[in-house]
Amino acid sequence: MFVSENVIAKKYATAFVNLYINELTDLFLGKITALASFFKKNRYAYVYVRIPTIPRKVKVEALDKIASAFKLETEIKKLMYVLLDSDRISILDKVLNYIEVIYRIRKGIEVFKAISSHGLNEDEKDKVKIFIQNNTKHKIVTKFLVDERLLIGLRIQSNDFLWERSVEKQLNDIKKFMLRQAGL
Repeated sequence: MFVSENVIAKKYATAFVNLYINELTDLFLGKITALASFFKKNRYAYVYVRIPTIPRKVKVEALDKIASAFKLETEIKKLMYVLLDSDRISILDKVLNYIEVIYRIRKGIEVFKAISSHGLNEDEKDKVKIFIQNNTKHKIVTKFLVDERLLIGLRIQSNDFLWERSVEKQLNDIKKFMLRQAGL
């Protein structure tokens, strides 16, 4: 029976969160998010640690250097060693992403992306955070992104929430209205 990498990654992440939930902080989550991004962008690191002729000791040293570069504690190193020993190191980035998701769910923290057509100053960011807080009853974390494809506007979204005010949305609404009027 074939089990998808996502299912396996989620199980490793769940076990990790169960063990270390009290040690997890926003700073720690930021570090593991950066590490996940590193491994996602540098797939060759996975190839290196999966070559069977390279001794385990050398692979562990390489993983230790990567973990040290991101200033990560022994918990993540232990996770990497377990994945290395079970020949599943190639799903490390997925496991790290699931750790953040599972932790935030357990702590009742909802992650929002505020995507704007241009960079926002601190005052504008504060207003967006207040808007989000007024529309949800959860603790929130807001990530601000810029997407120039978004025509003059702002899009706020999470897994359960979507709010958008932009020229692009207005144009799409007009297009839908015109197609309905034409009977298409």
